[in-house]
Amino acid sequence: MLKRWGRVILAMLLVCFLLTTCTCAHKWKEATCTEPKTCVYCGMTEGEPLGHDWKAATINYPKTCVRCGKTEGEAYGIY
Repeated sequence: MLKRWGRVILAMLLVCFLLTTCTCAHKWKEATCTEPKTCVYCGMTEGEPLGHDWKAATINYPKTCVRCGKTEGEAYGIY
């Protein structure tokens, strides 16, 4: 009887493992400033977002991310 329960528990663990494991052949979309690397098929993510790489504001342009082009603040301008 104990062997039978052992087999049942093992089978249940195997089913749980198969249900929680992705069997997708991932095709990764590269990470961006705000999103981690993501599989285009199943949505699984890996790693962390890159974060913005800011270029300082100038007279003509506000602080700008060199990766995605997002801006923050304002250009210095001449007062």
